[in-house]
Amino acid sequence: MEHYFIARKYCNDELFSFNAEILGGQYTFYSLKGVFNYRGVDDGTMALLEAIKKSGEKIEGEVLDIGCGLGIIGITLAKNYNINLTLSDINENTIDLTKLNIDKNGVQA
Repeated sequence: MEHYFIARKYCNDELFSFNAEILGGQYTFYSLKGVFNYRGVDDGTMALLEAIKKSGEKIEGEVLDIGCGLGIIGITLAKNYNINLTLSDINENTIDLTKLNIDKNGVQA
């Protein structure tokens, strides 16, 4: 497997998508082999998002998702809370995927 930090531009035919139910909402994410948990939403991400919801905390204002990967956490937060979202990652492919996922899921970031 290729190292995550090695720059290599993907080909469009390598892209695929998966559907996920997160916090009662339906999402579709584009993905790419070599990205963390590229086949779906991992248990840690789900646990984090569920803990945030369960806390009942009012989340608003500026949110920075560092190491966003596919953008799952940030996109889910943007769909469920009144936030101004910024997503960041070191891998150019994940930045491209995150942009696709932002558009696909209808959020602003």
